[in-house]
Amino acid sequence: MINYCKFAVFALLMSLSFASHAFEPFVIDDIKVEGIQRTDPGLIFSNIPVQVGQTVDRTVTKQIISALFKTGFFDDVQVLVDDGVLVIRLIERPAVYKVTVTGSKLLSEEQILEALSQMGLRQSAILDGAILDLAERELKNLYMSKGKYGVEIISTTTPLERNRVAVTFDIFEGAKALIKQINFVGNEIFTDDELRKQMSLKQLGKFALFSGSSEYSKQSLEGDQEEIRSLYLDSGYADFKIESTQVQLSADRESVFITISVNEGKKFTFDSIYVGGDQVVRREDLTALVDIAPGEVFSRKRLTDLTQKISDRLG
Repeated sequence: MINYCKFAVFALLMSLSFASHAFEPFVIDDIKVEGIQRTDPGLIFSNIPVQVGQTVDRTVTKQIISALFKTGFFDDVQVLVDDGVLVIRLIERPAVYKVTVTGSKLLSEEQILEALSQMGLRQSAILDGAILDLAERELKNLYMSKGKYGVEIISTTTPLERNRVAVTFDIFEGAKALIKQINFVGNEIFTDDELRKQMSLKQLGKFALFSGSSEYSKQSLEGDQEEIRSLYLDSGYADFKIESTQVQLSADRESVFITISVNEGKKFTFDSIYVGGDQVVRREDLTALVDIAPGEVFSRKRLTDLTQKISDRLG
């Protein structure tokens, strides 16, 4: 008759459950592993804290269970005793045979597979059910960052022999969200129209519609914010900051409303520019390169250009 102590992890409860049968300490005569199809037995023995000849009690069996679950390779672990034989009964998690993507047009299959691989979902990886939910969310976020707010992503798994699975992501991209309004808060030096002219993204209109520039893109918005920042920094506003950028989506997920809040700060002028330090070129020669006079309006671009000229002269 087999006396056993069973430990199981239930996915929904994420807790250990122990059978109520008595479990008396015993000396291990042999160790037997059941249920593995792909896992190297050496991995099992290298992770359990016991070997033949040792005495095992309930505390040790808990340690065995914990160690094997930590490998991430198993959905269930049971420890049983059969006439001095320690039996470790396992249910392996399936391995990914291949990952397939269908329906993607905005992103190439290679781009999506690379993103999935970085999440740990790739050929030969052990499949954790939670990673599919994570992959769906991350891919959806990726599409949304490119304006595809209506995207739907469905993952399916197909069981194969030797406890392997084929994973498929079906992608329904939907239409891109179009920019309905771009508004600014806190600007006094430049008007909304002047700031909008710095942007590649445009409010929905006949020209923007035909050019595609009214299609929202997170990357484009980030680039446009840098263009606005450059406008201010090259116009004397060295302390300029973009305080916040809000992107709101309409209820039908087809229209985007962008609000950019700015803090313009004070206008600065150059006081003086001094070329110092140890140089291989005479200071007089470097000073001659300075084309900015005291009292001129501060400009990041002019300062950057001057720095480059001096750097080129120094070689």
